[in-house]
Amino acid sequence: MNLCRITRSKQLPQLKQYMSQEQFAYYENAFATCTGYRDMCERVYLVMFKDLFSTDAEMMNYLTITGRLDKVQVPVFAFGAQDDVILNPATIPTKEVEGLDNAFCVATSSKGTHCCHLTGTFLPRCWYQIPCSEFLTWLDKRLGKLKSD
Repeated sequence: MNLCRITRSKQLPQLKQYMSQEQFAYYENAFATCTGYRDMCERVYLVMFKDLFSTDAEMMNYLTITGRLDKVQVPVFAFGAQDDVILNPATIPTKEVEGLDNAFCVATSSKGTHCCHLTGTFLPRCWYQIPCSEFLTWLDKRLGKLKSD
């Protein structure tokens, strides 16, 4: 997994001074033998945050904003793809957003996996500027309407 390789080679050495030799050896081995995102969650994140979470599900529940969108007080534009292999598309809170009266907007694409804002095989291009621009236009109109009310 590329993320594990990059973390092990670029970030972990910088953190060595803050760890014991045993901790460093553990994380170096965990990143070296990591087989995927779920494996990394179990062997790295759950170990790092063992005082906060005892299961992967607990951690994911804590990290998700679903069920708390009505508390958001700043404009948010969230992007997701229906074929995302890291974040389950069922966690995209499209239904929850429909009933809100705040500036929370969710956009989804049918394809794009976890980097849903890229397209193309050999020369990827970004296309997120288009929906982001539409969100900013909508937000500008909404804020203008709120000021006049």
